[in-house]
Amino acid sequence: MANITPTGKSIAQIKKDLLNPATTSHFLMSVGTPSDGGLQRFQTEIGLNFNTDQQERLNLLCSETALPGSRLSTVESRNHFPGVRERHVYRREFDDIINLVFYVDADQYLPIRYFESWMNFITGSTVTDFPGQRGIEDPTFSYTMKFPNQYKGSLELTKFEKNLEFGGVGRTKRITYKFVNVYPLAVSSMPISYNTSRLLKCSVGMAYSRYFLTGTPQRALDETATDLSQFEIDLAQAPKSLSLVEIAKRNSEISGLGRPNLSPGFAVPLKFDGLSGSGIG
Repeated sequence: MANITPTGKSIAQIKKDLLNPATTSHFLMSVGTPSDGGLQRFQTEIGLNFNTDQQERLNLLCSETALPGSRLSTVESRNHFPGVRERHVYRREFDDIINLVFYVDADQYLPIRYFESWMNFITGSTVTDFPGQRGIEDPTFSYTMKFPNQYKGSLELTKFEKNLEFGGVGRTKRITYKFVNVYPLAVSSMPISYNTSRLLKCSVGMAYSRYFLTGTPQRALDETATDLSQFEIDLAQAPKSLSLVEIAKRNSEISGLGRPNLSPGFAVPLKFDGLSGSGIG
């Protein structure tokens, strides 16, 4: 093994390697519903009309979560070599749950209704009577659980920075955690009182089997495409090595103002309200 010799660093290297740290306040959570179509009826029962707009709103209301972790389980071997303890990996273990904290909107209490309806769907907790099954108000009601493949959904957590990559020039590439076999395991109690008003938050624990990482953009930038704006073409044709001033100028054009006229497949630049960790388009 070669010895590591300390070497001098230039100011430019220090700025490049140390003065661009990631922050914790730029992320986006995307919660996917189960593939079984029966969930909509349980949402309607508790006054939730869930659609695409509501889905985007729910994702933006997620104000706090944690990037997941995992560990490797090992088995020890002490007898192969005298005085040496070896460890060999036999499986990978993931965290049991991921906790999501949502701001609760004053319009329809969207996060509460959404996850309560999902848990009602899992347990068959319905107000309306079914043939051969009584509603939950009946004293003799009993829970009838769905099969796992009916109630498991999806979950994606994307981490990015202010200078989110757009066009591949001087941008930070996002990283996305995709979770497998996701469903709500617990909705925490939410204290309310006549004391000083505070923001109402809904904390949900989501169970999952495993996660994996992706970093693939929504689409590759095709410079021959006819639906690209001149702004996007300029970014694609820009030199790969730009000065700090040029990079800062282009970052401000993308992340600070927001542009509603992006071509299909490109995410709208995000603005931030200072309260939530989520982006607000």
